[in-house]
Amino acid sequence: MPNRFTIAGKELLKGNIGNALSVVTKSYQSQLLSPGAYRNGNYFFGIKGDDKAFVWGNSNSSLVAYQTCPVVASIINRKAQCMVNGKRQVLGLDGKLSTKEEALAIEKLFKKPNIIQSGLEFEAQTSVYKQIYGYCAILVMKPLGFEKDISSWSMWNLPPWMVTIEDNTTGNVFFDNTISPFKSIKLNYMGQVTELPLENVLILKENQISTGIYNQKGADNQSLFLPDSKLSYVRENINNLNSSLNSRGSLITERGPQWILTNDQSDSGDAGLFPVDPEVKETLHKDFLQYGVMRGQKKAIITDAKLKLQTVGFDVAQLKLLEGEVQDAKAICDALNYPPEMLGIIEAKFNNKSISERALYTNAIIPDSESEDEQWANFLQLEKIGLTLKSSFHHLAVMQDDAAVKGTGRLLLNQALKMEWEAGLITKNRWLEILNEPTLGVLGDVRITDTQSKQPLASIIGVGGVQSLLGVLTAAGLSEQARSSTIQIVFGISQQEADLMTIAPTEPQQLN
Repeated sequence: MPNRFTIAGKELLKGNIGNALSVVTKSYQSQLLSPGAYRNGNYFFGIKGDDKAFVWGNSNSSLVAYQTCPVVASIINRKAQCMVNGKRQVLGLDGKLSTKEEALAIEKLFKKPNIIQSGLEFEAQTSVYKQIYGYCAILVMKPLGFEKDISSWSMWNLPPWMVTIEDNTTGNVFFDNTISPFKSIKLNYMGQVTELPLENVLILKENQISTGIYNQKGADNQSLFLPDSKLSYVRENINNLNSSLNSRGSLITERGPQWILTNDQSDSGDAGLFPVDPEVKETLHKDFLQYGVMRGQKKAIITDAKLKLQTVGFDVAQLKLLEGEVQDAKAICDALNYPPEMLGIIEAKFNNKSISERALYTNAIIPDSESEDEQWANFLQLEKIGLTLKSSFHHLAVMQDDAAVKGTGRLLLNQALKMEWEAGLITKNRWLEILNEPTLGVLGDVRITDTQSKQPLASIIGVGGVQSLLGVLTAAGLSEQARSSTIQIVFGISQQEADLMTIAPTEPQQLN
């Protein structure tokens, strides 16, 4: 800070005698911008939140994205819940539910995979790990001497950040299917590193490829055989979204610079004599964090100091934070194959919400589930014992056909088929086939144009048709009207012709 007497001398040279006197007197000190002047020695310290900016570094960055980005976490958790809605069944190769001893043991293993988890908990954890990292390593424990006894097994999802997987670098891995693509799999738990038997670990992968450069330092994924995390493709969107949320939080809690606090001295020229010490400025910043609109913050400044407040600010709307967040959230939804309207960030294209939910199951959940079933079946070598796995979602309400929609569709289809029948384009059997209904046999292989032609009916319907016609005409217990109606419907002839065959004339006919 400048020497007091040096400044006083400069003021005297300028002819500012009043300023020179105030500089060398103690009275000027009380007017300095000092924290003690307005807070009477009381110190208040605000807490500033950490910066939540997201920067992609390596494969573990996907875990940070899940922990810090609410959109990522919401999508992954919701998809995991959808996955556990499926019913995994052990079937025979004929597609029917198997009752083999091995099948029952496998079902039991999936329902209770280990001592602390249920089947639903285990599957949800598997889905979350797999979506974050692109894969999940599952350790299948087989007690010594009971390697083939599935009922004695247990399964554990290994946290990917605790697992180190090393690729097999020999070129023979591409030509010899007996060689594992992985050289070693190691678990680092509580500082203890354990190498796991390769045959006891299933690497359950997403339907995704690896784009990392093999063994290049700094690559996102240094494995040729492990898929990338889908989050790596939207890393900038995650960064933008986190930064935007952080900025909005800062605006709410700290509101940014909104005013300038300066000395308000009455004597001309004395306000700028002594610059504020940097430590004093920092103390001022910390003190004023106690003021604001949040709960617990003070709303007014009470001071004896002579201060001048100048307000400043900017239009927050110009940042367009919300618009940017929507676009970034949509990009993340696209990468994770999740309908953005189900997050509420855009309006649904259809009034029926179940359409979006059904699309989620059809385009994402069911294909992922089928892939998992296939990988499990290969790992357990189920084909060798005549078994396979199949997860079903047909029991869910969203996957059921809407009865009203189905009825309307059938009505419209029947009207269209009736037009084709009346035009002679299809037979009655074809009409029934399209409706997935039982056909009439040879009796239904007749077009309406055939019955309306001059050809004798017997030549059209054949011997079998004639026998059926005679059977209707001679059937006991049918009224004349019932016989006529049956012939009209079954053989497609006119009412007049049917009546001639079934209804006796009321008056004797005159012979010509």
